[in-house]
Amino acid sequence: MLVPELITRIRRRMGKPLPQSPSPKEITDRAIAFYRNATMQANNTGNAWATQEFTLTTDASVRRYEITVPDFSKALLVCTVPSSEPGVTQPELPLEFTQLEQLPNDWAFLNDTGWYWSLWWGTVSQRARYSAFYRMVDGSAGFKNFMEIRPTPIADEQYRILYQVGDWSQSMESNLNFKFPFPELDYYFEALTANSLLSVARWSNDPAYNDAEYKRLSFGLVQDLALYKPTWDAYVASLSVTDIVYCDSFSDFMGI
Repeated sequence: MLVPELITRIRRRMGKPLPQSPSPKEITDRAIAFYRNATMQANNTGNAWATQEFTLTTDASVRRYEITVPDFSKALLVCTVPSSEPGVTQPELPLEFTQLEQLPNDWAFLNDTGWYWSLWWGTVSQRARYSAFYRMVDGSAGFKNFMEIRPTPIADEQYRILYQVGDWSQSMESNLNFKFPFPELDYYFEALTANSLLSVARWSNDPAYNDAEYKRLSFGLVQDLALYKPTWDAYVASLSVTDIVYCDSFSDFMGI
């Protein structure tokens, strides 16, 4: 559901409180916080479902690139972008990557070894086969996300990066889509958000009426949360990936 629909649904679940009690921004901020938490919980099972992608274009002799997409959390997949030149057929190749550290500059297998480098396919226009993602402190600007690639590009190259969505705080407009796989999860999410906002809601200028309405709605929302929480827990549990078999990387194979 888009932001305007979300606000309407939450206000309806809250018994249609007075305008600005809570305000649309308060509703959206609280919903973003809960949605981000739910997404991270689901993604951490090993089956990411809140994802986005962007294409990084490199420059010659440049290894480090700032990631400027506002909702970047962590990389899930890095691939080459096949050539669009007519008559040229290229595979899309995945890169090995790490989230932990910068790639060293002095490892021989990460350096350019010419056209016959054993890890590079001559039919692919993108040369890099390794990348690293990390954050760096940039003075008063706080943390910034970076990606480094090896071997160093010698020309403009493109790499497609699939990533886990993290921060929605810069996507406050109507294009932000709160979407869950099943309607039952929407109901739980709406009840959770509405219940958390009851303390700042007002339905009239009569304090006694507001107190009675708060108690009535709170009782109903707590019941809804208890009813639908098992559905959410079962959904998250169903995402758990337990049968992945990891293979050694080239560096592991070589003992580097």
